[in-house]
Amino acid sequence: MDHLLLLSVVPLFGAFGLGAVDGLYFHLQRYRLFAHPESRYEHWLHSIRAILVLPALGLLYLASASGWYLWAAAACIAADQVALALDLRAEATSRRRFGGLSAAEYQIHVAANGMHGIALALALASRPVSAWSLDLSGIASSSLPTTVQVSLGILWLASAIAAVQHVVLGFARRDDSASSEPLEAV
Repeated sequence: MDHLLLLSVVPLFGAFGLGAVDGLYFHLQRYRLFAHPESRYEHWLHSIRAILVLPALGLLYLASASGWYLWAAAACIAADQVALALDLRAEATSRRRFGGLSAAEYQIHVAANGMHGIALALALASRPVSAWSLDLSGIASSSLPTTVQVSLGILWLASAIAAVQHVVLGFARRDDSASSEPLEAV
């Protein structure tokens, strides 16, 4: 079932590409979500999601996890889905100052989260039933081609940097009065 894992890399890179545009442009530059009191909860949900993706990427793509490790990756994915649901609920309040979620950002969210879900579902489905046994807990080398592993390693590193950036911005001191004007929606 290694073909499912390899196939899952395509929507994974699509999701992370769109996520980079969403995160760097919309969240950090255009709306500066971390800087507004009503958006800080959403920013922390993004921080949690940025952290939760790291073990899933490492255990499903950079290594071949089984047993407890595979269940840990699945638990991170499940927790990420809960954070995603909370994020969707928070956006109405968080984006009120900006006139709501822009059509462009909404489209990016739908496409990126859809591809992300497809990628991780395929990655989990690529594991044989025996890999889920707790008696076989371990971490083996990834079966993916070396060029794909290197690309995924770069993706993991970029994701780790984004996670650190989210946490740092979450704790950074802000001058909320300097950014009190609403921005036009795209």
